[in-house]
Amino acid sequence: MTPESKYEKFNLRMPHGMRARLAKAGEKNGRSMNGEIVARLDSSFDTAQSQEELIKTIQCLRAAVESLTIELSAFRERR
Repeated sequence: MTPESKYEKFNLRMPHGMRARLAKAGEKNGRSMNGEIVARLDSSFDTAQSQEELIKTIQCLRAAVESLTIELSAFRERR
């Protein structure tokens, strides 16, 4: 298997100026423009996964706050 055969080619249209911005960002990060695009796309999947985890954490925290609110209300009624 040649190094090129493990990659898929994909044509992409970008807004004017984005190519230059990507090339500059890649240079700054020590990557080619293609490497910069791939790195940014890859990190977007991590972000999506992090968002899903964050949503689950928020849901758990909301349930805990609701439970504590009920307990606090019951405590106040006993006083």
